[in-house]
Amino acid sequence: MSLNPKNFTEKTNEAIEQAHTLCEESKNAQVVPIHLATALFADDHGLAHQIAQKAGADPVAIERSLRRQLIRLPVQDPPPPQVGAGNDFLKVLRAAQDVQQKQDDSHLAVDHLLLALAKDKEVIKSFNEGGLTENQLEAAVKQVRGGRKVENATAEDVYEALNKYGVDMIKLAEDGKLDPVIGREDEIRRVIRVLSRRTKVNSQTFFMNVMILTSVPSNRTTQF
Repeated sequence: MSLNPKNFTEKTNEAIEQAHTLCEESKNAQVVPIHLATALFADDHGLAHQIAQKAGADPVAIERSLRRQLIRLPVQDPPPPQVGAGNDFLKVLRAAQDVQQKQDDSHLAVDHLLLALAKDKEVIKSFNEGGLTENQLEAAVKQVRGGRKVENATAEDVYEALNKYGVDMIKLAEDGKLDPVIGREDEIRRVIRVLSRRTKVNSQTFFMNVMILTSVPSNRTTQF
């Protein structure tokens, strides 16, 4: 599969354009992985920040470290009339494409880029300085994706909306942070009866249905 921008998500194309701009502004001769990583973490509300926070890392510290590396890159004065893509940058894009293919996604997304960038020896130094390891990154990406496929050019918008406006009730239940179940015994039993008839029951879907039904309290308390 060739590196075709038409097969990238909108946010991936934006990040690549911003990396190119950073390269020009910094008077560097070639776009390298540090430019791309810096572009991704420059967006305070972007997916890179959200994934780093999900992993328990400090995205601001990561960005600062990346910018320190950025200013140490070789400078050409006068700047080149046109900058190109360096071999390491193309290597990251191809690695991201490999991740995309393994996950059977239709478009190359930001999370693919982040996983590929973690393989770069310079970028991973900045990730580590902000408390983000490769294993933590992989786990956080899985959490943010939630098993969803990238099926269009705006797929990351769904990740961001769910994380910004949604509540992970499964995680709250696992952490013991849900309020006690109040009433709704009849509704719970109906859900159990319906779902138990199915040949295959997705346990997460089952639990979510129970939690939704019990989210509106009544004046009776049910204990389990």
